[in-house]
Amino acid sequence: MEQKEQYQGTWNGRSVHFSRLWRGHHLSDEECEALCAGREIEIRGLVSKKTGKTYGVKAHLADLTSSTGRAYVGVDQVGYLKRGVPVEFCKHKFTDDERTLLEAGKTVQIDDFVSGKTGRQFGCKVTYDEAEDKLQLHFD
Repeated sequence: MEQKEQYQGTWNGRSVHFSRLWRGHHLSDEECEALCAGREIEIRGLVSKKTGKTYGVKAHLADLTSSTGRAYVGVDQVGYLKRGVPVEFCKHKFTDDERTLLEAGKTVQIDDFVSGKTGRQFGCKVTYDEAEDKLQLHFD
């Protein structure tokens, strides 16, 4: 069995070691140092095994227990990162100005969306709901 690369440091006043590979992401020295200092880090670009979509998480070091009951220190997910306004939606590529307006809570009129079901072009007003982390389409 191949040995995973480990990081050694001091966390909560004790000497610890943990895997530098977490969900396919190789933890940098800076990330490992931040974890040992008790800070949360943001890890972006993770890929879901189920859907193949990318996502990001907030993580920190924690005392964990394996499925066999062994105690260890490892990286633990605290929450998901918001994706924000997408680069593209319904075949419309948002400009930097459109994304800035949407992220600022403004409404933007988009006239060249393409329906994924019918393939027809349509237009509507769009807002970004930060709490839900998704676009809202408004048909007047």
